[in-house]
Amino acid sequence: MHIEISIKQFKFLMELVHLGNWVVNSRKDPDYIDQRYEEITSIIYSYGKEAGCEKYVAYSKHSQSWVGTDYLYRESDSAKFLEEYDDHNFWSLLVEHFAFKDFYNKYTAEKINKMSSQERFEKIYDLIQTYKDETYDHNIDCFEFVRRIPKEK
Repeated sequence: MHIEISIKQFKFLMELVHLGNWVVNSRKDPDYIDQRYEEITSIIYSYGKEAGCEKYVAYSKHSQSWVGTDYLYRESDSAKFLEEYDDHNFWSLLVEHFAFKDFYNKYTAEKINKMSSQERFEKIYDLIQTYKDETYDHNIDCFEFVRRIPKEK
């Protein structure tokens, strides 16, 4: 197979490969890393030096493969995209979890079963919006952890 791309496009390809591999493998225990993504990432990175992108990749004698550099992980556009993605994901999941928790605490299973799917959606959506507004206005300061102390018997 032969693909012709410019050096600038190759830089974007390396960042795209980095993004994909990061999403697949970054949170996994080393024993569960998906090697298919590691392998293709190393293959793409192996062309980095030839493309004049040495600040993005280096050969690791330890892993015997091409890996991303600190620049790729911390300063490149892909690093900024991952930071934005993680931030957005964090807040989206946080407000959704709180909204669902509140929904299920507010309504009994019987009441929920009597609701139409549209009604359930609207109630959950309203709760999500409430949390989104609150977190937008106050960021993390709007949350407080409350330790539940078990009752004495």
